[in-house]
Amino acid sequence: MARNRQNLNIIYISDRMRETLRPIASCALTAVVAPMGYGKTTAVRWFLAEQAKAGAVVLQASIYSDNRSIFWKSVQKAFAAAGLTVLEGYDCPADASGAALLLEDLCAALGGKTPYYLFLDDFHLLGDERVAQFLCRLAYRLPENVHLIVASRNRFLPGEQVVRLGRLLHRIEADGLRLNREELLAYTHRCGVEITAAQAESLLRSCEGCLCMGADVTIAQGLHIIEPDSVNFSFIGDSTFFASGITGVVNAVYNQTDIVLVVLDNSTTAMTGHQPHPGTGRTMMGEIVEKISIRKILEGIGVARIVEADPLIQIFHL
Repeated sequence: MARNRQNLNIIYISDRMRETLRPIASCALTAVVAPMGYGKTTAVRWFLAEQAKAGAVVLQASIYSDNRSIFWKSVQKAFAAAGLTVLEGYDCPADASGAALLLEDLCAALGGKTPYYLFLDDFHLLGDERVAQFLCRLAYRLPENVHLIVASRNRFLPGEQVVRLGRLLHRIEADGLRLNREELLAYTHRCGVEITAAQAESLLRSCEGCLCMGADVTIAQGLHIIEPDSVNFSFIGDSTFFASGITGVVNAVYNQTDIVLVVLDNSTTAMTGHQPHPGTGRTMMGEIVEKISIRKILEGIGVARIVEADPLIQIFHL
């Protein structure tokens, strides 16, 4: 009989986190600001999924560079996907008069009883200060049923705007996103792992954001050179493997460095909000494409031994 597999991508949202997210539904603008790896996108997407179940319309535009034209196309596509035609034929506003016209049309198109949520992710990549200024102007004018959410690694609101926005603004920062000791214990318990209070404290101190994606592969190689008799492990996720881990593996094979690489493949980008990557078979635009195999990449590079294991059912020896 087939075994029921656990879904390791279930998101844990604590009661405290739910309360942190709740004011989004009553504020014109929510600024979610924290370093990479704190779960900004994951938390917001969970909240938006809950709102969508209740009938809200969710629009999401991801930012990939500081190019305003590309950003504008992403916003237009988000509106079109929701069946909203208000931005069709609109050029990205280049001056104050164009921005004012856009404000009028947006408020007229979105006003009503249906809740609308517009989520702009990775806002730190967009360096144009005029966009942040426009968002503040938009927040002042938005109908009560429309809510703007902006996630960024950097604070993007000037101090005077924070004061002026007042109750229109809800701010979520690192302290509101990170797990506390009790939440970490509850989370590990749900995963089937029991840890002590001391172990929880150690995890809280050691798991703070992200320093350098993919560096574990090359750090393990450096440690092996310094201590050649030791066994050095490198742990990397599937998305980071594709983004910045492959070159480190090439270096290890080429220099015949004996390390143990563990690729934790959960078929998503868990660290930054469950975006697709080359191993998921789906592009950022939603197209279904052929998956790229991690195993085949490792074989092509020349890794000597590859073991595939299901962490839920298999104990294996290297």
